[in-house]
Amino acid sequence: MARSYSCNFFFWLSSRPDFVGEVSQAGAFVRHQGIGRWWAAIPTNQWPDDTEFQKVMKQYWIKNYGDRRQEIVFIGLKDEMDKDRIIIILDECLVKNYLASPDIFEDLEDPFPEWFKKAS
Repeated sequence: MARSYSCNFFFWLSSRPDFVGEVSQAGAFVRHQGIGRWWAAIPTNQWPDDTEFQKVMKQYWIKNYGDRRQEIVFIGLKDEMDKDRIIIILDECLVKNYLASPDIFEDLEDPFPEWFKKAS
């Protein structure tokens, strides 16, 4: 019997650091899209001014990256997933030295279609 797995994740690309990407997968159906901007890319005077927002930002904020992150959730049978192998494969996709020279990554070709126009 074929098993059905699903996952959903948010990601950021070094070639478009202002924008949030989302991938969702259920069974054989996979979709990716841009879903907005990271708060780190929005001037703080345009942020919501409430305690719940501040609480969320505190939870996700990392110096030099802001709220940018890779966030992934796999849903499926635990015994059939090799967690350690999945982590190794995904870690190999990360840019290790982004903060040393972020500008060099903005011109890299990436496989995703344009989600939004860059703010001028």
